[in-house]
Amino acid sequence: MSTTNNLGESSDDNMNMSSEDDIARLQNILEARGVPPHALTSFGSRMHLFLNRSSSTMSHAQQLLGKLQSKQDNLQLDACVELCQMLVMGNEETLAGFPVRQCVPLLLSLLATEDNMHLMLQACRALTYILESLPRSSGYLVEAIPHLLLKLKSIQCMDVAEQALAALDMLSRKYAKNILQSGGMSACLCYIEFFSLNAQRSALSITANCCQVVTLEDGPLFLDSLPDLVSKLNTQDKKLLESCCLAFSRLVEQLKGSPAMLLQLCKDGLITSLQQLLLVGSPSVMSSGVFTMILRTLSTVFRHCTCLATEFIKQDASGTIRSLLVGHKAPVPNEPPPSLLHRSSTELYEILCLSAELLPQLPRYGIFSVDSIITGGEEEKHRQWFYRESGRESGTWHTFNKPENKIISAGCDSGETDVVLSMKLSSSTANDFTIDLSTMKMENEDTGEVYDITSSRKKKLLYQT
Repeated sequence: MSTTNNLGESSDDNMNMSSEDDIARLQNILEARGVPPHALTSFGSRMHLFLNRSSSTMSHAQQLLGKLQSKQDNLQLDACVELCQMLVMGNEETLAGFPVRQCVPLLLSLLATEDNMHLMLQACRALTYILESLPRSSGYLVEAIPHLLLKLKSIQCMDVAEQALAALDMLSRKYAKNILQSGGMSACLCYIEFFSLNAQRSALSITANCCQVVTLEDGPLFLDSLPDLVSKLNTQDKKLLESCCLAFSRLVEQLKGSPAMLLQLCKDGLITSLQQLLLVGSPSVMSSGVFTMILRTLSTVFRHCTCLATEFIKQDASGTIRSLLVGHKAPVPNEPPPSLLHRSSTELYEILCLSAELLPQLPRYGIFSVDSIITGGEEEKHRQWFYRESGRESGTWHTFNKPENKIISAGCDSGETDVVLSMKLSSSTANDFTIDLSTMKMENEDTGEVYDITSSRKKKLLYQT
């Protein structure tokens, strides 16, 4: 026992000497760079405290790692519990120097001990707490994704499965592609009905994050899970419904370039479920954001797949839109025209967009050429832009070349306020110019010279006045 104490005292002495050497070395560097000596007194004490805290954390963590490598289950369990307490009470500052890289493989080996459920649960909790307390170390836990998904595919302990979902939920914010490629969507949705409400929310949150990174080649990774996902549209939980609608919205956005994939996506009754949700969805469950998200999702589907638009029209699309606007599908005989339901401008806009996607396209010529009337016809289409030196009211207006003129017109039409150009004026080399369309000024980024700009339409009005 005395030998052990002597070893512990000697290791502490070595640690203190090492920290003092580090502080002295740092002070020498700061003095060489001109930092006044009186500033080093308080700095040195704070640095000494930080190094001591970091050394203490490292020492305690190394002791726990030694116990995790033990062959005795009770020592491993105690170490896991103590490790969880350290992590849940710490943060990135107090846990500076924590050996995440060495700790994760040991916890994964304990997660695979199927004969000890308590040890599995504590190891899974420790992995979750690492993600919570040390979020910058999440890259070291990517290798844990297949092990955590295995606890969902073959459930031996419900607590372990739900703890694995909590860890995967945090990992999915940055590593959704890894989860998707490891079969994460099917693993999260396979037994979702048996999970608690919070675990179901985590499962659908993981699914929604995975849907954000799907590609046209990832069909086998998510198509089999769509029936389970469609069934969750009938939920009465607000957060579950929001995650489920977000998942489908992201899927449609990722797959809209392929009508065939959209048909695969909607073959399990997705359109009908969303239609019923719009009609009978309770405001206490479906927020205004989810309502507009559903409308936008349907508009995107019908814009890129006319077959689904035709099917929706056959399912009383006109009655659905009328109900969304006035509250009932069929007009009432001998009654005055109904007034619109109280809806936000965003909701009304999305309803109109959905209606427009169901109507046939009109010709773009003759009496239907309204775009040219609104935008000003050919004169507006070929608008010319001019510039002159700022402050010279009698200065000469110079025309922009055709490429620059096109870039400025496109920026103006799209509502941008700043346009960046690279062009030659008086010098032989090209300079960068920033055009502020709100103030109609152009500035040379290299020389700082400022120019007035105007368009052919505004210039014409200027001359008239």
